Formats: sequence, C-alpha cells, structure tokens
Amino acid sequence: MGVSAHCDATSGVHWVTRGPFTAATRLGADVDFAKIRQNAGRRICLLSPDVGPGSSLHKAGFRRIMTPATVAEIDLRSHVKHHVKWRNALHNAQRGPLATCHRPFSNTKDQWLLNADLVQQKSRKFKALPHDVIRRWPTKSAHVSIAYLNNTPVAGMIFLQHGKTVTYQLGWTDTVGRTHNAHQLLLHGAIENFTKRNLSWLDMGTVDSVNNPGLTRFKVRAGATLRPLGGTWAAWPKWRS
Repeated sequence: MGVSAHCDATSGVHWVTRGPFTAATRLGADVDFAKIRQNAGRRICLLSPDVGPGSSLHKAGFRRIMTPATVAEIDLRSHVKHHVKWRNALHNAQRGPLATCHRPFSNTKDQWLLNADLVQQKSRKFKALPHDVIRRWPTKSAHVSIAYLNNTPVAGMIFLQHGKTVTYQLGWTDTVGRTHNAHQLLLHGAIENFTKRNLSWLDMGTVDSVNNPGLTRFKVRAGATLRPLGGTWAAWPKWRS
C-alpha cells in the first residue's frame, strides 16, 4: 500500500515509516522501547502497546498522548457463552428465512459489500480503515460471511486472519437483515468456522460505550471480554533529546 514496513529479527517487532513518523502497534510489555526509538532515527516515534507498559516507556523518553482504547475479544479456545438476549435473537434467526454462506473474500464478487459499507460510513458519519487493507490482504486469510433472503444479500461481515487471531473488520446490514437478526446468525456461524480452523482469538475491535453503546452491547453479549490496551505514546527523534 506504499508504506515502508520493517521488522527487527531479534525482537520480532514490526513497524512502519511514513513521512516524519515511525509507528508500531500492539506491542508486548517486554519489548525494548528504547531500541525502537533508536531504530526510528530522525523520525517521531509513535507506539501503541498491547498492554499497560508501566514505567518502561517513560524511561525510554516516551510520553502518553492518548488514553487507552478498549478492545473486545472472544476466546475461541473455549466454549463461547452468549448472553441470554443475544442467544434468543440467534435462535430466532436460525428459525427464520435467512440463508448464509462463509467463504474466502473475493475482490470482484464482494465489491457490493464494500460499496454498501461506504454508504454506511457516510450516513453514520464515521471513517474506517481504507478498503485497500481488505483488498490487499492474503486471499486465503480474508473471510466473508453473507446472509441472504431469497438470494438477495441483507447482511455481510468481513474478517481478516493474522496468525492465530482473526479480526472482525467490517459489518453491514439493511433493515431486513436487522429484522431477522442477521448479524447474530453470521457471527455465530463465523465463530464455528474459525473454531474448526483452530484459531485462538476473534478480535471484535474497539468499543465505545458512550458514542456507540448498541455496538458495544452486541459485542459483549456475543461473548466478548473487554480489555484495555496501553494507550498511544510518542517520543521525539533520539538525536533531538
């Protein structure tokens, strides 16, 4: 996608550079933050640790510029327990008229879903990651789930697999899909599919209980556990310190 990507063979840390910035995300607490800053050279270094890093980032010269986000995760290694209301909606969907499919994402066949998401983003006034992330993802690791009523799609979800984790990247439904609880039906089927593939985690993305409480409830009632990340930290180039 035109961004320079790098990896440190010793620590396994991945980072990208663009313009005057170096950025690394979802880092573990045992990473050498000072070395990452050194690798950034004359760029401003931005880090988003996966967990609270304690005082190690302060010692490396970083200061927090954003408070931690909270992510919703479903553990696929054990039985997923749905909230009773979510489970009832699922049972209603299973008894309903919708048909579903779960298959690899296709740039040609599934363009309609990306188009529908763009309309959704505009009407709901939010922005997601560029669709090029989905289009350029390895084919065998991009998954789509679609619900149909009389061969007409009424809901869709896209998931991106990386290692033993799969991320819920995009979701869309129309009025008919909402009426028949299509997203409960699709997500349940996707969970079963990823469990059979021996994946460990389903990352449902960040939650915002203030601005989007409905989506937060959906994720939690689906069986997700909420976990705070480590915030966003920044440091000036080492040569300016």
